[in-house]
Amino acid sequence: MKISVIGGGPGGLYFALLTKKAKPDWDIEVFEQNRPDDTFGFGVVFSDDTLDEFLNRDPESYALIRNEFAYWDDIIIRYKGSEVRCGGNGFAGCSRLNLLKILQHRCDELGVKLTFGKRIDIENLEKDFASSDMILASDGIGSAIRTYYSEYFKPSIVIKSNRFTWMGSTRKVEDFTYFFKDTEHGPICAHTYQYEEGTSTWVFEMSDDCWQKWQFEEFDELGSADKLEKIFAEELEGHKLIINRSMWRQFPRIYCKNWYHKNIAILGDAKASAHFSIGSGTKLAMECAIALSDAMVEHGETSVEDAFKSYVMERETPVQILQHNADVSMAWFEHMDRSWDMDLMQFATVVMCRSKSVTYDNLILRDPGFAEKIDTAFYERYYLESGYDYRQSRPTPMFTKFKLGEMELRNRVVMSPMAQYSADEEGNVTDWHFNHYGGCAKGGMGLMYVEMTCPSPEARITLGCPGLWTDRHEAGWKRIVDFVHENTKTKICMQLGHAGRKGSTQLGWQNADHPIKDKDKNWPLKSASALPYFKDISQTPKAIDRADMNKIIADFRQATIRADRAGFDMIEMHAAHGYLLASFLSPLTNIRDDDYGGSIENRCRFPLEVFKAMKDVWPEHKPMSVRISACDWVEGGITEEDTFYIANAFKDAGVDLIDVSAGQTVPDQKPIYGRMFQLGFAEAIRNVPRVATMAVGNITDPAQVNTIIHTRRADLVALGRPHLWNPYFTREAAAWYGVPLDEGDWEKQYLSGKAQAYSLKEKARAQQLEWQQKAKPSRHK
Repeated sequence: MKISVIGGGPGGLYFALLTKKAKPDWDIEVFEQNRPDDTFGFGVVFSDDTLDEFLNRDPESYALIRNEFAYWDDIIIRYKGSEVRCGGNGFAGCSRLNLLKILQHRCDELGVKLTFGKRIDIENLEKDFASSDMILASDGIGSAIRTYYSEYFKPSIVIKSNRFTWMGSTRKVEDFTYFFKDTEHGPICAHTYQYEEGTSTWVFEMSDDCWQKWQFEEFDELGSADKLEKIFAEELEGHKLIINRSMWRQFPRIYCKNWYHKNIAILGDAKASAHFSIGSGTKLAMECAIALSDAMVEHGETSVEDAFKSYVMERETPVQILQHNADVSMAWFEHMDRSWDMDLMQFATVVMCRSKSVTYDNLILRDPGFAEKIDTAFYERYYLESGYDYRQSRPTPMFTKFKLGEMELRNRVVMSPMAQYSADEEGNVTDWHFNHYGGCAKGGMGLMYVEMTCPSPEARITLGCPGLWTDRHEAGWKRIVDFVHENTKTKICMQLGHAGRKGSTQLGWQNADHPIKDKDKNWPLKSASALPYFKDISQTPKAIDRADMNKIIADFRQATIRADRAGFDMIEMHAAHGYLLASFLSPLTNIRDDDYGGSIENRCRFPLEVFKAMKDVWPEHKPMSVRISACDWVEGGITEEDTFYIANAFKDAGVDLIDVSAGQTVPDQKPIYGRMFQLGFAEAIRNVPRVATMAVGNITDPAQVNTIIHTRRADLVALGRPHLWNPYFTREAAAWYGVPLDEGDWEKQYLSGKAQAYSLKEKARAQQLEWQQKAKPSRHK
């Protein structure tokens, strides 16, 4: 078999040597347009896990690499003149040039042909390499092959906003160190690490606004180095910066939908880029090279296409996860100024946990001393801010009390509103609701939302949605609220909403969002504009007029009065997910040309009118929240600037909390899913308009809750589906962390189970600590 590798970077070289090692009789040649000793950049970074893989795959090249790299366990965060370190991270850096030399040497030993100074004619690629059974495109971030075959690889390329330049220095850096510099034009971060004796990498990153104000020039390497030496004079300790193609760049976020075409596969930065703040693109390229080599060795001789399919199956999800983590990390650096008012310990926690892949529990395992320091700072800060004193009990952040208005929550855990579709056709709650909400309230959460409840018959999503427009509705809800109050310390919140154009549909477990099959049971719909949810399927709604607005306001007002009489502790106005009020906020669903359409100020007008009408009749001492979709997941939808305006408008109107969700506005949305995937929206609103927020969206475990509270990404954390399968989520978390709960936080009927729960969790915790103590130091040091 003949394989031609286009691009002699680490990924292409490692694929070639591993494949040649496994199949010595295969003809493998690497073509590189540069000379063998040309390289741009300075150092590359590998984690312990990646080094383990190198050791297992090719001990010979691993041994050579190991002799070259600098190893560190700690990450140091220097911020506004102070610093803190967090251990247990395990990374190694080595010179990119030395890495290339090692891989070239190993390829040469194994019989891989290496051709340098060869520029490939991409337009004639298939003709010139017609004898090759496989062609590997590993020609880097500016891949000419990807560009030429873009119709097939379908790359998505987004140029991000921050400016960065890659330099070196003779200044010794003992551990991976972030230098966060407060300058007159804004924050600048230097990502630094040692990669060989006497030489360290310095990647300088800042916002475009900061870059412009400092008057850097894109191609002025010497001028930029001189200016940065002055800005970072204290950190450089008299050492000079070294340049090597150190132009200013903006990071290209690249991902190819397809990874192969005919007999051409794509690898490395050509296929998917990962921001340097979480490690190296080299690491990603070499890990993918391993999988592609395995696939070719197993399937290549019988079917190259099967090999490519195996490669995609093995690496697609890991690459997407790593790239998502990199995207989240990159987004934090783009907005690091939003955390600039924090003290050192909270800022350091944010830096360590910025990508969401590292949580509070990970920090405890990596460096218990660091975790203790950030906890101490948290409890001291929270005492000064709130008056709640947890400096002795230290229950973890998720178990600290929180006040909304005059309502005190016993912890930060919230059960999200989740439709049960179990009301009768007149909108009355049933025994299911009594059992569901009564049972869940015993789970220990601080606050429980009930599902979206409708202020009129035509406001319902389905015939199974509960209402609040009759005395019987009110009495049904009061029975549930009374049980919760009499038997638990959980607070309970009513969520009022109008389905708008998404109403008159089937139950959630049927054909969701589609019209009721029995046409006689459908009802007329209303929305901001006459746009159906599904074209040619959904009913076209009426664009509401002033008379409709007046009736809807009156409906919400009477339902709010009833919610108060039923005893609810809190009320929320649902203005998310494409329902009626949300349809005014999003430009995708609001195409009006009157005072209620166009600008974000106009689009907010009607939702604010409804909110103010509710507030007029809701007791002053009881809190109010608003749920919004902070992103429509579609181009042309709601923007971050829009969400800031919305948050500020409701803040001025007296809202206590913004419940930050996203999407479900239009059916062709393309959400970017992942752990805590909507968290960034809550964090932005919490840190820019400075409104209390509740985070929601694929939050599944206590470590994530603690991380969110610790890092000021939100004030409350809502979990939906996890509470459906485990209403005792909060109880289990309390036992796991050994939270010293007084007896009043457990229902007296369940007190006998409390001791056993804590005993079992203590054993599990002790086992985890034992494993931690037995863990051997990295063998790569």
